[in-house]
Amino acid sequence: GYLVVSRRSDGRYAILDGQHRYFAMKQLELERCGCLVYTGLSHTDEAKAFHVLNVDRALPTALDRFKAAVQYEDYDCLQIKKVTEGCGFHIDFAGSKSSERGIVAVSGLSHVYAIGGESLLEDTLNMISVCFDGEKRAIQAVCIKGLGRFLKHYQELPAFSKKKFVNQMQKNSFTHLVKRKNFYIEAYGCGAEPAFAMALLEAYNKQLSTNRLPNILIIKAMQEAEEAEE
Repeated sequence: GYLVVSRRSDGRYAILDGQHRYFAMKQLELERCGCLVYTGLSHTDEAKAFHVLNVDRALPTALDRFKAAVQYEDYDCLQIKKVTEGCGFHIDFAGSKSSERGIVAVSGLSHVYAIGGESLLEDTLNMISVCFDGEKRAIQAVCIKGLGRFLKHYQELPAFSKKKFVNQMQKNSFTHLVKRKNFYIEAYGCGAEPAFAMALLEAYNKQLSTNRLPNILIIKAMQEAEEAEE
């Protein structure tokens, strides 16, 4: 990047934007860089420009940071991108949210990858594709994280069946799952992610008299809520 500077009447330059780059260049003993130069600014003008460039500027989003990490070839981000595309989705770097298969919620993808690696992320996205295909709410961070949490706790248990999960999810509308998520938030004071995972657990166990999944998620959600209050 370049520095934004103001050239003053005495020949000195005031840095309006790029202070961190400037000090990094000094440490690297670099003597030249590109600059955008303003002239004829008063001290008040400089102060206003500094405020606009540094204070009013929007902070980079998770999507911005992820995009930058992919560009400098961060291994984990490249793996997340690879798994996402392998499951028939893509990361919507434009943030348009116009595609049913375009995911903006990179925080959700990163969270699932962090707790379970490539295999859990792949399982999560494949389940979304099979159970909630075409439902844009299903590729928001809450759903991705909640489903990832559910699968991490339950998919290795003998009582769990992927076929049964798909069948049970197809019996429930996504709107119903969202309503139950909101119920659990109110009932247990937990976050949206564990609440959605509990809504999935409830839907899975519905009308099952045998091979029901244990209430691990409810216990953990209550513990997390209590820890948050301390």
